[in-house]
Amino acid sequence: MQNHRIAIDWGNTRVKVGIFQNDNRLIFVHNFSQEEAKEKIMRIMQDRKFPPSILCSVHENSHSLITALEDENNLLVMDSNTKVPLVNAYGTPETLGMDRLALAVGAKEAFPNQDCLIIAAGSAITYNFIQSSGFFRGGAISPGIDMRLKSLHEYSNQLPLVEKDGYCPLIGHETATSIRSGVLYGIAAEIESMIDYYKTQYPNIKSVLTGGTVSYIHKKLKNKIHMDEAILLRGLNAIMIHNEK
Repeated sequence: MQNHRIAIDWGNTRVKVGIFQNDNRLIFVHNFSQEEAKEKIMRIMQDRKFPPSILCSVHENSHSLITALEDENNLLVMDSNTKVPLVNAYGTPETLGMDRLALAVGAKEAFPNQDCLIIAAGSAITYNFIQSSGFFRGGAISPGIDMRLKSLHEYSNQLPLVEKDGYCPLIGHETATSIRSGVLYGIAAEIESMIDYYKTQYPNIKSVLTGGTVSYIHKKLKNKIHMDEAILLRGLNAIMIHNEK
């Protein structure tokens, strides 16, 4: 009997790997760059004798890992046909990012019978709504931090490309801090406004913030939102168990 399960979240910029015990406890999380991910994950798999695993990917670089593991028969690659422990009511399930679906499953497991809005701040910012009845309805997608910084540079003649790291006062005192303030405080205001909009229809909604760039945003929020950096990994683990059954 295998002692572990492995959940792999292959994003646009980073790859996150969660190792779960059979009692569903998340015991370790690895965070890799795209370039090193395949080699590091193969080593993790080999050390644990290729346990049951699941891959959720939004990037074609994951194909090399899928090819390397195809003979092991223990890897579940999520797609629109994968069975999930909720009702996917998205209008075009074949175009839905599997990361969004995994987030919804993670929220359903963490907050059963509750309306939930999962906000994932990564390359893009996604708003993912699951009803208390267990229906994933969809939500919204907007540009992430790097997209906004890059677009200001590329769609203007004089604005520089500014890095997200650096001093970010509310009132920018020169061009770089003005851009950083507009993007980061702008995203914080967007998130809080979106939550307020949802609350007009679902007053008891639970909001959860996750994703690779939350550290740039959460301190700028006026109202603190529950953070869970592993909710997607826990969703993947729940999907894996659902398919084993």
